[in-house]
Amino acid sequence: MNIFTTFMARSSTDDFVAAYVLLYLVIIAVAIYINYLVAKKFESIAFDKGYTTEVHAFAMCFWLGMIGYIYVLALPNLVMMNQNKDMIDSLRSIKNDTAKIENKTENDQ
Repeated sequence: MNIFTTFMARSSTDDFVAAYVLLYLVIIAVAIYINYLVAKKFESIAFDKGYTTEVHAFAMCFWLGMIGYIYVLALPNLVMMNQNKDMIDSLRSIKNDTAKIENKTENDQ
């Protein structure tokens, strides 16, 4: 009988405190999950820019938040840089080939 009376003697403020603690735990869990999703997205952005795990994009974004996001956005795009380098090399080789052909035709005349 003593256990029953102890259980019934709880005040309603205990229930409110328990509800608020549960609510805060749920909010924290949702915030961590959203942070995880955003960090994964920024990790894929870093991969799209040509980086592998050496930049630690996920860890930077997950633990540092906005600073990590700015870090990933500020990374140079390696894919585009390599494409531009290839185009410049191709244009130089075309220019050299054109100059050789012009010199050959001038020498033939």
